[in-house]
Amino acid sequence: EDVPDASGVVGEEIVQLLSVHGALPLGRIAREIRISMKRLEPHVAELERAGTVSTETHAARDGKKLRVVALAVPASVAISGGGSAGRRAG
Repeated sequence: EDVPDASGVVGEEIVQLLSVHGALPLGRIAREIRISMKRLEPHVAELERAGTVSTETHAARDGKKLRVVALAVPASVAISGGGSAGRRAG
């Protein structure tokens, strides 16, 4: 089942794609990971709630709105689920 989860497979694919290409429109993300916009949007919303990505709406050339998604944190932190903060050596 395709339940939106910031740490799930689709979430990881989105983060990986953004870490390689930088900010991308929702439509490009959907094409790259081969899912529908309808399935993509809840995953992006969950990643945004988790603080992993941010979205901005821009005016496209044709007058429509273009939603662009970008990583909100460095990709290495987003992929690993956190940095070394809070870990003790030993």
